[in-house]
Amino acid sequence: MERKSLRNIQIRTVSILVAIVISAQVLGGCAPISEAFHSIFPETPTAADTYLSIAEADEEIVEAMKEGKTEITLNIANVTEQDIKNIAINMSPFWGTPTEYSIDRTFEDVEGIVEGKAVDVLTVTSHLELSNNYYVVQNIRNKAEIPEGNGEAVRIAEALPAIITEIFGENGEVGPTPYEQALATHDWLVSQLEYDDTIDEFSTQNGSFGALVGKRTMCVGYAEAFELILRCNTDIETQMVIGDSMNRDSNGNYSGNWVGHAWNVVKMDGGWYQVDATFDDPVGNTEGTVEHGYFGQSDEVMKADHQWEADFAPVCDAGNFFYFRKSGLMTSDQAEFETVVRNILKNGDPTQIEVATSGVTIDERDLRFIFSANENVQQILWDDYAYGDITVVNIEPQY
Repeated sequence: MERKSLRNIQIRTVSILVAIVISAQVLGGCAPISEAFHSIFPETPTAADTYLSIAEADEEIVEAMKEGKTEITLNIANVTEQDIKNIAINMSPFWGTPTEYSIDRTFEDVEGIVEGKAVDVLTVTSHLELSNNYYVVQNIRNKAEIPEGNGEAVRIAEALPAIITEIFGENGEVGPTPYEQALATHDWLVSQLEYDDTIDEFSTQNGSFGALVGKRTMCVGYAEAFELILRCNTDIETQMVIGDSMNRDSNGNYSGNWVGHAWNVVKMDGGWYQVDATFDDPVGNTEGTVEHGYFGQSDEVMKADHQWEADFAPVCDAGNFFYFRKSGLMTSDQAEFETVVRNILKNGDPTQIEVATSGVTIDERDLRFIFSANENVQQILWDDYAYGDITVVNIEPQY
């Protein structure tokens, strides 16, 4: 709870405490008077112990929750009381959330924190509620017991080993690279989870519990599950991102309405990439199909239909369409597109073909070659989505 209008009371209390401290020093040989004064009159914040923005403070709060702390006190400069109230808006809830705060002290016009400028500093204590994910990571990675009363965390931890085996194989058949492991996790989520926008977005159903126990969730569930699986079974660097997104209609047109959304960034092959498993699992798509248009994207591409505060996430500028480039599915003209699709069809009867094209528009006439490339194909279902000058064509041959 915020403390207000205590200055006069604090001054009188200080006078009494000073008298007590001096008496105790004379009579009992206590610690030096200077130490008592420092506890009564807190030292002015310095650059070394002050955070210059909510983003910097949020990063330290997340680190505290990773360590299992339930309270943290920070000096934060250049912020208002309203900023403190909104401290968790852009923070990933993966490890937990600040549930309440108190502004303990206010320092005005402090020199030496920002060069050439005096700034106000607030000393803020945040009380932290650890998430199911924290307890599950500790249980799986460090064999720590999950405290009583955390039944949902217990159920996630019970379900996770079988899921990890299903994704990575009994003997680690999935390759060891971050790309291979992140891709396997993404594909499992897209193929196994059901997106359900009828659930309460503030319930634990919209989280790793809904995703991994009930297999039915919303965007936060996809994002939490992605990070939880990787943190419990790999050393891949990954993070949830909290922001907004804009949906497309069946014709690929943007709706124009921004809504709250969550997704991930992940470090692969030395660079950071955007990954949105929710957007790769559109409502109404064919069961079992997995799309990759949002696996391994750059910030530049994602900004077409995603927005977020840049200070709260790593910069993803290693490249775009990583999945398609890595898989040899990026084509530059109609002839190359046809060659890639023909080669896929030669290797059997695939139920899904995804190919990206650069600067090429594909229409129904451009897909007729599929019937001659594989005589078992009876019908084609297809759609395409443009991401700037790149178009991803998704083909579902029917046999």
